[in-house]
Amino acid sequence: MNHLSGVDRLANRFTVMRHAQSTANAGGIIVSRIENDRQGDYGLTEHGRQQALAAAQSCGLPGDTVIYSSDFCRARQTAEIVRAQLGAQVKILGDKAVDCVGHAGEDKNQKRRKEALRNNHQNRQRRHQHSRQRDEIR
Repeated sequence: MNHLSGVDRLANRFTVMRHAQSTANAGGIIVSRIENDRQGDYGLTEHGRQQALAAAQSCGLPGDTVIYSSDFCRARQTAEIVRAQLGAQVKILGDKAVDCVGHAGEDKNQKRRKEALRNNHQNRQRRHQHSRQRDEIR
């Protein structure tokens, strides 16, 4: 039995908002494990706080919006700024909910980073070897 057969459209809307600029973003640091952000060292920069406020002011979401955020400092701070602007409610997702997503992306990114580092290292070794060979010929 379909209880929604008489409904033309559902009233729920889902909007996704990425966290604003964090100190890790600004520093080129990848923080994809919650264990590395337990102290809150990678919260928002001043620019990030301004971004979050601008996003909250222009998103058009109603005050009865429920915001779900990961436990990462950058996400919590972004959610709190948006909450304050909208008068919304924030629910922080625990480690397990975020961990599943973090690890899936991290594995792929880790492989890419390791491969890039390995390639850079091999290229440096080749250049150094060619440089020594040139010096020996001279």
